[in-house]
Amino acid sequence: MKTINSYYHSKDDFLTLVEKENLIEKATILIQIFSSELDKNILQNTINNISTLLPQAKIIGATTDGEILENIVTVNKIIVSITLFEKATLEVAIVENRDDSFSCGKELVEKIIQDDTKSLILFSDGLHTN
Repeated sequence: MKTINSYYHSKDDFLTLVEKENLIEKATILIQIFSSELDKNILQNTINNISTLLPQAKIIGATTDGEILENIVTVNKIIVSITLFEKATLEVAIVENRDDSFSCGKELVEKIIQDDTKSLILFSDGLHTN
């Protein structure tokens, strides 16, 4: 497993990183996006650009109150954390929040948890999910 953390500035800059790290050849990639930028168009454009360059990647993310990269806290930036796996299967699911967090958890389990599941990364809102 290898993790690469970087600011996301543009599709061209991300392409440079993809080429430098030879990511196009990697089969199992998890990309986590962390951003205090709340403009949905900017975030969607970022996701679309990353998906175009690395269609095999599974992408998840969360908004933040600030981003931390190399011990530096910033705001209104986008950080991309790329994790490369040698022997893993990745599944991504989304569950719409309802008034019952327990039923959301059950739905999530039914969607992605298998007998050999070893880990789960969960991003949820901090106001409406218990």
